[in-house]
Amino acid sequence: MVKFVKEPNIPSGNVRAVLIGRRYADLLTEPLAALGVQVIAVDGGEGLDPRVSEHADMLAHHLGGDGWIACESAANALQSVENLRIFPANVRFSATYPDDVALNILRLGGCAYGRFDAACSILLEHLSRRGVEQVSVKQGYAKCSVCVVSRGAAITSDSGLATAMRSRGVDVLEIAAGGVRLDGYDSGFIGGASGLIAPDKLAFTGRLESLDDNARIREFLAKHHVRPIELTDGEIFDIGSILPITEDA
Repeated sequence: MVKFVKEPNIPSGNVRAVLIGRRYADLLTEPLAALGVQVIAVDGGEGLDPRVSEHADMLAHHLGGDGWIACESAANALQSVENLRIFPANVRFSATYPDDVALNILRLGGCAYGRFDAACSILLEHLSRRGVEQVSVKQGYAKCSVCVVSRGAAITSDSGLATAMRSRGVDVLEIAAGGVRLDGYDSGFIGGASGLIAPDKLAFTGRLESLDDNARIREFLAKHHVRPIELTDGEIFDIGSILPITEDA
């Protein structure tokens, strides 16, 4: 038996299905399947820059439980999961920032962090309806930028997000920028290269040793009783997040 992950990004049990971009599925489906996790792959498009057009955290936003807001490509992928409520996003993406961040809002600890001046209006309506506090930050790629460790802990290289999260009681490990591969860019983000697949298991796309802050990250994870799961033997790379959908009931 499975149930929907109640709180965005924060599973309470072993995750059974995740949303990731299709271009990364060939590499990550097998290691995730070995952990009992099914990959739901989303196609790209939607007017985004081709280099990030299949990034799940650009194309869909988990409201919590059975609710998702999604662009057409993500909605098509999520429809393979029975009983999801999928609300169409009313956005027109372009490849130019911040016209690409309408759904890239971080949800953590009952708060939403992001560029709300560029956010999807349907998403904003749902956040207000659910009583989610909206914390405005300069970083439009808020979800990409933050690796969620637990409801009260996170890792980021963005100082503005770190300050905002700390003001809401989150224990934040601030790391050096760089080291996360994103083809076509100088660097990606650690949040886009990770995702919780259990309350105590945090999946990374590659080896933590590829990051200068490897030791500090491992120490921080141990402090919060979370074990890193390295899905491949290569360097960590940004895929637009591993977004949990369902978990063990």
